[in-house]
Amino acid sequence: MENVNLSDGWIEYTTEANKMDKNIYMCESASFGLSYTDYYHGWTSIVVCCFGVVANTLIIVILTRKHMISPTNLILTGLAVVDAMVMIVYIPFSVHLYLDKSRYRHTYSWAVFILFHANFTQVLHTISIWLTVTLAVWRCLTISQPTNQALLNSTQRAKVAILMAFFGSMIICAPMVMMFNVQLSPPEDNNGTFDTNRTVWTVQKSGSNFMKQLSFWTFAVGIKIIPCIALTFLSCYLIKAILSAQKRRKQLKANGNQNDRTTGMLVSVVILFIITELPQGILALLGAILDESFLKNCYGKLGDLMDIVALVNSAVNFVLYCCMSRQFRTTFCNFVLPTSFREGLNIRQ
Repeated sequence: MENVNLSDGWIEYTTEANKMDKNIYMCESASFGLSYTDYYHGWTSIVVCCFGVVANTLIIVILTRKHMISPTNLILTGLAVVDAMVMIVYIPFSVHLYLDKSRYRHTYSWAVFILFHANFTQVLHTISIWLTVTLAVWRCLTISQPTNQALLNSTQRAKVAILMAFFGSMIICAPMVMMFNVQLSPPEDNNGTFDTNRTVWTVQKSGSNFMKQLSFWTFAVGIKIIPCIALTFLSCYLIKAILSAQKRRKQLKANGNQNDRTTGMLVSVVILFIITELPQGILALLGAILDESFLKNCYGKLGDLMDIVALVNSAVNFVLYCCMSRQFRTTFCNFVLPTSFREGLNIRQ
């Protein structure tokens, strides 16, 4: 066993014998993906994760301030929590797998951690996906039903929606979690003969072909394609609402309000999410339709590239909020800057 490629929970071990196979599906971009993995992914992922953990912690602190609490901000807080947890777990994984290459990686404890990392991050990332869908749906309802604001402004209902995203994601991920387990494998030397002096623990697929197909289709359709399609329609609706509001303000010669800026910020979050997740969904869908040679030669070798794109998307929300929300920016400055410095900059409390 030489390599382990991880992307959103999928684990693919590759042997030297498999590398010599003549497969049908080949990806020209796979060589770039492997080069990125060998030279850049380790340090890049650690830097992004460290920044993302700090950034998402600041988001949690700012959005839970008393005057910032709202249904929308509660959902954004939940999103920040799961994104931070994904990156916290990814740091030791990246250090051990990509930077500390001298250490033997086929111990039982490492295999258990790989299995935990794959399942834990997959469930958290799925929660993040469906929280984003929840966020878009909530904003669309707020815009389309202005007479029901008392109903939609309930933080208790927002908490229920967050819990539904949490538990629903666990159910969706159940087939994938059950498909992998830790197994003791016979080690081979470079000549292909067994070396009985070494113990090799690996994470392998288990279960029937039906369960394997179910897990692939669940991942491709239930976790990637359906949320992306839903978010595409929801973002189009939100953009249309923003343009209509701008047209009305132009006719009335009025300035923009906080609601429009909030909607614009949420649209940006959703669009970034679609750009990140849709290509992964298409590749995963092709992996479910085609045979395993596509997964090995295309999807698996692009795994680290897809990982870093997802990590960057989880880390940049703080920058987006600071750029597009005056209330968030002001609250952040009030939280981190000394009073005398804020007065010099004329930042309102």
